[in-house]
Formats: sequence, structure tokens, C-alpha cells
Amino acid sequence: MPDTPHTTSWWQTLPGVLTALAGFVTAVSGLIALLYQNGVLGHKGDAAAATQASASASVGVSVGASASVPPAPTPPQAQKPWSEATAVVVGRDGSQTRLRAESFSNCISVGHDLTLTSGQTVLFERMARFEVQRADDHTSPSPKARLQITLLDGTTVLGTVEANCDLFGYNDLGRFTTYFDQVRLVRFER
Repeated sequence: MPDTPHTTSWWQTLPGVLTALAGFVTAVSGLIALLYQNGVLGHKGDAAAATQASASASVGVSVGASASVPPAPTPPQAQKPWSEATAVVVGRDGSQTRLRAESFSNCISVGHDLTLTSGQTVLFERMARFEVQRADDHTSPSPKARLQITLLDGTTVLGTVEANCDLFGYNDLGRFTTYFDQVRLVRFER
């Protein structure tokens, strides 16, 4: 009797292939669940802050030292909603004006934010404060202001804004208007 080569049909290996595929899918889904649970994937606490800090740095915003060294965790504090927050404008002369934070705007914008010359926009609602480090006279040609912005999470962002437009907002007396060259800092109280 001649030797015939032993051939196996691919149908006979299909159960083995399916078993291997099921094991691989189970292992990958378990790995994804583990990564999400530990904050590597998804939006959990420090992982989201680290993602935000690296995103800010990648769009050309100078991120201060506090971005590279995360601030020490602080216990959560009850904050007022933004609709009840107050913007306190501190002038170069030390004067303070309190405004409704949700009415605070820059340059007749519909949004309540600052747009840095790098192209990054930062919402007032995300800020704890911003300090005017240097500002050209608002009547000079193409004036600029150098700002240090402190976000709610403690991250510090340095940037420059156009300074030929006003900062304004409303309080119980009416509209208040000023310019970057007349402001030392603006803090947002919640």
C-alpha cells in the first residue's frame, strides 16, 4: 500500500482558529478595562489634567513650572456655579471693582474668554485669575499685553493678547470698562 500524504482540511482547524480568536479578544478587552480603571484611558482625575497640560503645551502655549510639577492634591471645595461667580478687577492704582463673572468680556466678544496670540483661547470660567505682567498703552499702534493665567487646577499659562480692546462687565451700578494697561489682575471668586 503506497504512502499517501496526510492532508487535513481547513475545516478541521476552524474550531482551533475560533478558540484562539476568542482568547485574544478576551485578553484585549480585559487589558482595556484594566487601563480604563487605572485612569490610563478615559477621563479620570489626574489623567485628564495631564492630557490638558500636554495639549496646551503642544499648541504653543508656554506652560509654567506648575504644569510640569502637578500641584499637591487639595480636598474638593464647594464652588458656586459660574452664574453666581464674581470677577474682581484690581486696577494698577489698587482700586477694586466687582462684576458678575458671567458678564465679563474682552473686546466686544460673544465669548467670555481671552484669545492668546498663539491661537489658544482660554475661557474665563476655567480661570482662577489672570495677572497683567506688562501692557502697552491701549492707544498705541498694535498694543500687546503679557499675561500669566492661573487655571482652576493650578496650572499656569503664559501668553500675550492684543491690548487695543477693552475689558468690560456689569454689576448692580451698570457697565464697567477698563483696558489691560490699567489692570494689575482679575480674579474670579466662586
